[in-house]
Amino acid sequence: METEKIIDEVVNMIMADFDKLKEKLNTVVDGIDKDYRTGKLVVSDEQWFNIIVLTGALSNHKVGMINDYMDRIKHSEAYTGKVKELISIAIKFRDLDFS
Repeated sequence: METEKIIDEVVNMIMADFDKLKEKLNTVVDGIDKDYRTGKLVVSDEQWFNIIVLTGALSNHKVGMINDYMDRIKHSEAYTGKVKELISIAIKFRDLDFS
């Protein structure tokens, strides 16, 4: 019984951290979208596409795509401010193991 209790506590702790990470991701993505639409984030259409695809890859936990699109963004003019924060979150999501 004690082992089950410890496992439950660890799972609850991980889920709480995951929920905070999801909330932060939503906030950052909303900020990026707002900055893009108001002209504060000036990036090429290709880089905007890369940001959108990365966001989709995160929601589907497609590690290969996360790595690929993070690299594309890191080597572009888009890699500043909130987009840099998105990459930081992406690294945390990428490293989660859902298997």
